[in-house]
Amino acid sequence: MRKAFLTICIGLLSAAMYGQTILNINLVPPNPTTQDSITIIAEMAYPSGGCDTRDPLIFTLSGNSVYAITHHCIGMLAVICNDIDTFSIGKLQAGTYTFNLTSTAGALPWPCSPGIVPTLSTVSFAVSNANSINETSLGGATIFYSGNMLTIASQLPLTTGSVINIYNMTGQRIHRAQLEAVSKQQIPISLTNGAYMVEIQNAEGKKHGQQKIVVVN
Repeated sequence: MRKAFLTICIGLLSAAMYGQTILNINLVPPNPTTQDSITIIAEMAYPSGGCDTRDPLIFTLSGNSVYAITHHCIGMLAVICNDIDTFSIGKLQAGTYTFNLTSTAGALPWPCSPGIVPTLSTVSFAVSNANSINETSLGGATIFYSGNMLTIASQLPLTTGSVINIYNMTGQRIHRAQLEAVSKQQIPISLTNGAYMVEIQNAEGKKHGQQKIVVVN
């Protein structure tokens, strides 16, 4: 009885030591079309640092489901460490998809021990057909960034209720603003060096267009 109790305690301790958390799953670009190469970025956290190494990332596409597995080898430091796993999915046909991620962690040295307590997360996303909207010109508008100011100039005034969304390359929305029904307007915003995806939506939430910009201050 005492031996069995000890075995259970060791198992529970190992599960706590090698547990992991999927903090966030981001889609790049955030609203892909059939012409986009899709990347999925998973932000991970581990309670027993450090994030020393991992097994090769694995994913498979079955119908409209993507199944991915990540297995990290972690050390014995009593600190939380964060890591990022990147899955380059490529182009997909139009439709609704699910991304199913299974994450496990084991102990060093590599190849590390099998995962004890898997963490599962599923997100859904849609891939739309590329249409007549010019995805690089915001549907007839042009955009540029200079001096902490984002300028939007369109051939025709934007519709009332339009909004602009700005995403970083991890798919995180960093800014959202209401637009005026005018042909040219400026939005004050401070952007650090890097690439961003700018998207305009109409009042009904339908995408009017999107454009990638690169900021070099």
